[in-house]
Amino acid sequence: MGALREIALAKEQGYKWWYAGFYIHSCVKMRYKGDYSPQYMLDPESYDWNLLDAEMKRRLDETPYVSLSRERRMGEASVNVSADVIETAEDGDNSDDDPPVQNPHLPLFSRDMPGILTKEQLLTEVDLDHIKLRIRGQEAYTCHLMDWEDGDVEDLASMKGIIGELVSAVGPQLAMEMIVSFGS
Repeated sequence: MGALREIALAKEQGYKWWYAGFYIHSCVKMRYKGDYSPQYMLDPESYDWNLLDAEMKRRLDETPYVSLSRERRMGEASVNVSADVIETAEDGDNSDDDPPVQNPHLPLFSRDMPGILTKEQLLTEVDLDHIKLRIRGQEAYTCHLMDWEDGDVEDLASMKGIIGELVSAVGPQLAMEMIVSFGS
């Protein structure tokens, strides 16, 4: 949710771009950055920006070093670099020094966090019924979802609760511009 809030703040300040920081494909903790789209990776040899799409992720699954410009120059399908040149995180390394989240079932808007909308702000400043959705390529609004009206924003297992948490993190302006996408 922190990344979404940063995007919202950048948009509110009129910035055209948001930099997610380093994307390390082999690091489980960093892979979430690839979920934001469109996302681009800098080619380490040509300094061209390449779309981080399913094909690029597939290439990164096969080898820890990808340079599309080199591949074009060499006419090869892929470029391999020895493992001692590029450091990668150990597979399955999920350890970190962060303490566990207190009350993980408490909604984000109830945590009294700076920059996060409170429940009252969420319900008064945002039209939760008209958050744009893309479901299997079709555009819709949250109000078109079955049981949306019966949902409770405090029920984190419900779609209304999930959308409520997302909106409380990104803020009212970005909430009305974003499209929440499900499936392809």
